[in-house]
Amino acid sequence: MHTSTVRAAALSCLALIASGCAVAPADPYYGAPGPVYTQPGPVYASPAPYPVAPAPVYAAPAYPPPVVVPAPVYRYERDSAWQARERERERERWLAERERDARMQRERNERLERDRRQAQRDQAQRERARREQMERERDRRQHEGDARRPPPPNERGDRPDRGGNPPAIRWNRPEGGS
Repeated sequence: MHTSTVRAAALSCLALIASGCAVAPADPYYGAPGPVYTQPGPVYASPAPYPVAPAPVYAAPAYPPPVVVPAPVYRYERDSAWQARERERERERWLAERERDARMQRERNERLERDRRQAQRDQAQRERARREQMERERDRRQHEGDARRPPPPNERGDRPDRGGNPPAIRWNRPEGGS
C-alpha cells in the first residue's frame, strides 16, 4: 500500500513540472524585479491658488450632547381597545357555547331519566300483568277442580301387565310420510 502512495506522489510531482508550473529562467514575469517606473515629481509644482487651512482640532463641545428619547407609542391604546373588544367577543362566544353545552347535557340527562322512569313503569306493568295472569290461572285451576284431576288409580295400579290400557306408542316419523 505504501508503494502505490509513493508512486502516486512521484507521478503528481512529475505532472506538475511537465505542465509548466516550474519557472523558466528567462521568463520576465517570474524574473527578478527590474527598474520600476516612478513619477518624476509633482505634476503641479505651483502653489495652491487658495489658502489651505490647517487640519481641524476637535475639542469637547460647549453644550452637552442631545439625549435621544424614543417617540411615544400611541398604537398600544388603539390596539388595546381593539384587543379588549375581541377578548369580550371571544368571552361571550365561549360563554354561549358553554351554556349551550350545559343545556344539551341537561336535556340529555332529563331524557335519560325520563326513559329510565318509563322503563321502570313498563317493567312494573309487565310484572303486574304476569302476577294477574298467574292468579287467573290458579283460580281457573281451582274452579275446574275435579274435572281436571286425574282419576284415582284403580286397584291394579294402571299397569299394562295387569290389564290396564297401555299408553299409545308414538313413533318419530314425519307427518304424512310412511
